[in-house]
Amino acid sequence: MRSRTLRVPSRPFFSSARAILLVASFTTAIASLIGCSSDDSKTTEPPMPPEDPEPLGIEFLEGGGGCGDQETFDAYLLFQYNTDYSAALVIRLQPSALTDGWQLLPAWARVHRFAEPDPTYYCDDVGPFPEYVETWRAIEGGMWVYLGPVASPHDETRTVEVLLHDVTVENEDTSELRSLPSRTLKATVGWIPG
Repeated sequence: MRSRTLRVPSRPFFSSARAILLVASFTTAIASLIGCSSDDSKTTEPPMPPEDPEPLGIEFLEGGGGCGDQETFDAYLLFQYNTDYSAALVIRLQPSALTDGWQLLPAWARVHRFAEPDPTYYCDDVGPFPEYVETWRAIEGGMWVYLGPVASPHDETRTVEVLLHDVTVENEDTSELRSLPSRTLKATVGWIPG
């Protein structure tokens, strides 16, 4: 009977040099799949975060006003004018989305510049009505909203306080970005002008 001998090669199939070459090839393939490159011409520094936009540069008066929104009749409207009444910060709130007490919501804010300054543009259903020459709308940031209790069973008015923070606004015509300083608006809302 003949015996069979299994011959084992003197060099293993996976020599250390082949293993290193295989690992290097595998690493390069994975790096190219996820967008990394070993190209020395590309920078290896991490990307810089975008700079904060410059402030909008409008000084608003403290406090503000508010009412039921005369355009939709199903929202609360809060506003603050700037010092010469040529612009206003406007916030609309949907009552159905609010709960009593404090809550954090995405910022719904607009800054309007007017063709003619006037301190009676909002919460007045007889006019004059504003003609906007520029509008900035919030695209980032949040607002803390406090909804107070209804004043009485016969009066649907209630106090609303809004604290805007970290808001970035975008010009609707030019797409230019600006930051809106943190601020507080407080008003009695719920009544409809009439």
